[in-house]
Amino acid sequence: MAKKQKLNMKKSTKPVPKKLQPGKKPAKPGRPTIFTQELGDKICAAIADNKSLRRICEAKNMPCKATVFNWLRDDAHQTFVDQYTRACEERGHSMAEETLEIADAKVNGSVGVQRNRLRVETRKWLCAKLHPKVYSEKFSAEHFGPGGGPIPVAFIPPDYEKMRADARAKYGTPSGKPGA
Repeated sequence: MAKKQKLNMKKSTKPVPKKLQPGKKPAKPGRPTIFTQELGDKICAAIADNKSLRRICEAKNMPCKATVFNWLRDDAHQTFVDQYTRACEERGHSMAEETLEIADAKVNGSVGVQRNRLRVETRKWLCAKLHPKVYSEKFSAEHFGPGGGPIPVAFIPPDYEKMRADARAKYGTPSGKPGA
């Protein structure tokens, strides 16, 4: 037993790996990210130009859709998240403009008219879902008071001052002194 304990107490002569050296943070496990701001700019420019993320990711030298969604969930890529959000808003506006081009296009026959009507309606529906405050056909019948709060309601009869004076004469003032 004593020999085994002595063997275990020997110091190793191997150098300590860099990832385990004191003061160094260990590397994140897994594959390193391929994200660059230039790649994020390309993706967002294509989205703003009315291309779907699926179509963008099918292109050569582009990451898969799951990778882009991982970047959107990662706190380290907050600028990309903000940029992606703005690009999606721009895509909605671009799609709305595209409906005008489709509606103004000349078509032959009822099949072409029906196809264009479907394309316009699809884009209108999607714009309403992406930007309900801007493109929704829903009309709001809600009313709001000051600061978005409830509407103050008060009923003051036309002869309020006369009624108040009569009540004071009959019952006195809130302080208990009549006529004051």
